Amino acid sequence: MNRVLSSIILILSLLAAPALAQSEAEVEAARLLHIEGDFDTALKVLIPAANAGNPVAQNVLGVSYEDGMGVPQDINKAIYWYEAAAAQGLGRAMHSLGVLYRYGTHGIDARPDHARTLFERAIEAGYLGSYSNLGAMLENGEGGETDLKRSLQLYQAGAARNDRHCTNNLGHFYRQGIELEQDLSEARRLYGKAALLGLSDGYNNLGVMHEEGMAGPSYPEMAVMLYRQAMAQDNARAAINIAGMIHEGRLPGLGDEEAVAYCLWAVRHGSAEDPGCVALAETLSEEAQARAQALSERL
Repeated sequence: MNRVLSSIILILSLLAAPALAQSEAEVEAARLLHIEGDFDTALKVLIPAANAGNPVAQNVLGVSYEDGMGVPQDINKAIYWYEAAAAQGLGRAMHSLGVLYRYGTHGIDARPDHARTLFERAIEAGYLGSYSNLGAMLENGEGGETDLKRSLQLYQAGAARNDRHCTNNLGHFYRQGIELEQDLSEARRLYGKAALLGLSDGYNNLGVMHEEGMAGPSYPEMAVMLYRQAMAQDNARAAINIAGMIHEGRLPGLGDEEAVAYCLWAVRHGSAEDPGCVALAETLSEEAQARAQALSERL
């Protein structure tokens, strides 16, 4: 019996006996259905469970209202449910609130100092995802003073537990020699691990090291392969990097039309227009720009 069928059977059994409280197994089944996109079925369990005080259901309901999954998008209701789950000690909900207040998502006022506190609480509650967020805020001085030593400690702790973002960020610290001795070989290893953990920035950063010959010879072909892996996860920076390699003549047989095509792909996948890309596109004729546009749509 597959997981979805098992989940549906659990939920149908619940609906057949609505007077009974939802069990942890039923809430978990509904959570999995929510992840798989069956919001209507999942919410039939999650809404009453959230109202009954289940923190996992409350957190998922917060996600539903934040992103409009099966319910009308309503950031105030999302915050209400996240806060309800956080009040019961659920680190995931504390993290979700931290992200909202760090960036001022969905039009709420950014409160980076409050975000720091929420990430700290989430870490204390055992939520791994907050290590990299708090580490980055301390690294960059968001919401308070810069604290590189504490940032390094968070990245090390997260990387030891195979958090891909912490692993990648720890690679930066080794690459730049921040709060520890510079070690390009270790940076390269950590970027590779982050890539294997599924992080597109890991592929991109490892590509940079191969392109520039850090901790080994320059290997442009391998760099392009890694950049393409990052692009497969919609990493716009990787496309800009390939465009730069083409324009610099490091990939024989490709010219500025191809470089501009990669630039256009990057813009479609979330990058702001790169000044170098804009200048390069302006050197092309209208016909060449049209060919570059067509090529970008096939990348």
